[in-house]
Amino acid sequence: MKTGFAGTGIMGSAMAVNVLKSGFDLMVYNRTREKTSELEKMGAVIVNDASRLGEACNTIILMLTGPKACDDVLFGNDGILKSNNISVDCIINMSTVTPEYAVETARKLEEKNIGYIDCPVSGSKGPATEGTLILLAGGAANLISRHERLLLSMGKRIINCGETGRGSVMKLGVNLLLGNMMASLSEAVNFSEKFGIKNSLFMETILSGPLGCALFALKSSMFESGEFPPQFPLKHIHKDMGFALEMSQNKVSLPCAESTFNLYTRGLNFDMGDEDFASVIKIIQNRDLNGK
Repeated sequence: MKTGFAGTGIMGSAMAVNVLKSGFDLMVYNRTREKTSELEKMGAVIVNDASRLGEACNTIILMLTGPKACDDVLFGNDGILKSNNISVDCIINMSTVTPEYAVETARKLEEKNIGYIDCPVSGSKGPATEGTLILLAGGAANLISRHERLLLSMGKRIINCGETGRGSVMKLGVNLLLGNMMASLSEAVNFSEKFGIKNSLFMETILSGPLGCALFALKSSMFESGEFPPQFPLKHIHKDMGFALEMSQNKVSLPCAESTFNLYTRGLNFDMGDEDFASVIKIIQNRDLNGK
């Protein structure tokens, strides 16, 4: 039987390539077919509706933009589960969704004797291309173990986070830190530049000491060039931080995230959603210019 893959955006297309390279017989669905052309050249079977995946594949990977897209692909009119001849026995959802969504979806699938692995990823376009993502898995340990080879075709390490939903908790926690780190770095770069330090020198200093990390190294050239091609789009960090803030209401205080989320919201208002989230520095610079 084939392995199915739904969602070939920036991350999904790179991940699907690595699944193919690892020798899996792959069937791919994406809402816009033109984004599947490279995969088709590599030997993937491309289908026009998701129900074909449900008929032909035992295991299906989802790498979609959020809960609504997942619902459409799973339960929509042409969704994976709408066929009368379903072969799928496991859904691996690598999309970023809320923990509540993961638990509820697992419950719905269990009623149909279909397993569910809650497995978002840590990493952006580069690690997705290199196959070095960190896989944040929640669900039954035996189900995760059974799909280890498939999962490790896309990443370098599986972290078993516990029961279904905990993978999504881990992902939202990671992305809270990620969003805050990028905003803080942008603030520091902007401060230093305003008082006479070139951002290239500032970044060299940061990367030479204990604050140096892969994330900051990856974004350094963007700050210098002022160009922000999407590795992790701003609209996605906004979505993920929004999920975390919604979950935390009346339960846990997130003062840094609340402030940072407002910066990313301003980015969306300036039509920056498709730029890399490092472009938040432009919002900080713009606030200086406008006195806001």
